[in-house]
Order: sequence, then C-alpha cells, then structure tokens
Amino acid sequence: IHRLENIMSMEQGCHRAFDELVLWLKPVEGIQDTYRTYEARPGLKERMHIPDIVTFSTTTGFRLPNPTYLALHALCCEVAWMSGAAEYIMDIERRMDQTRVLAKDGSTADILSRALALVSTC
Repeated sequence: IHRLENIMSMEQGCHRAFDELVLWLKPVEGIQDTYRTYEARPGLKERMHIPDIVTFSTTTGFRLPNPTYLALHALCCEVAWMSGAAEYIMDIERRMDQTRVLAKDGSTADILSRALALVSTC
C-alpha cells in the first residue's frame, strides 16, 4: 500500500469524499491516465467544483496512480452504496465523533470496533 502508485494529491474536501466512498474514478476507455469522476451524493461534484474528467500527468518521472487500485476503490464505492453499507459506516463514524465515553451495556461496541479498525490501518 505504501507505494508511489498509490499516492495522489487532492484538495482536503475531495480527499474526504474519496475516503468516505462518495467519490470515485473510473477510466475513460481508450485514453490513458484519464478518468471520469462519479459521486454517490448528487450535487457533490458541482458544490466542490470537481470536473467530470480528470487526467493524471507528471513531469517528474514518478509513477502515476495505479489504475488497478483506482478500479478497486471504485468497485468498493459502488458496492458500498448499492448495499447500503456506506450509510451505516458513515453513521458509525458520526457517532464515533460524538461519543466521548463507551456505554457499559455494549451498545457502542460498533463504534469501538470501527475506531480500532481505523487505528490499525494507520
């Protein structure tokens, strides 16, 4: 995962949308390193001024983002939104931000589990 082809710079809001699985890229057929942007929340791209088409380029010779990684991310986004899992994950993250103390009855176990999963990926 810690490779140059798994790195790209984004504006903070775009990065968050990408992380939250509400923004993804799919290749434009026949045009290398060019992707169409997709959104799970209608109006997101317009509000954030995200173009419909993105082309990656470099003047340094460093590798561009790996199309396989981007395809995997896009697939995860589409499955998450079609299954309803993304809304559940976002709800847990909202609760995690608002919860300061875990409940003794175990009702906040999903919040703890998600927080621990996030820490283990850092």
